[in-house]
Amino acid sequence: MKNTKIIIYGASLGSQISAHLARVNKDKISGLVIDGGMSSFADIAAVFAPQFKDALAKCYLLSMLQKKI
Repeated sequence: MKNTKIIIYGASLGSQISAHLARVNKDKISGLVIDGGMSSFADIAAVFAPQFKDALAKCYLLSMLQKKI
């Protein structure tokens, strides 16, 4: 597929997967289109599993602290 432009498209829940694919294959793709996506898997989980909202927030904060260490 030399000289072929590859554009990744992701809609709704697929936006996270398409963004990940674009990030890990950035040397192979020409573009990324995201349609109606959420900003993170935590946001998706908060909408579809609100009972885990507090636990997700705690995990997110802990992961941010670990990245700074």
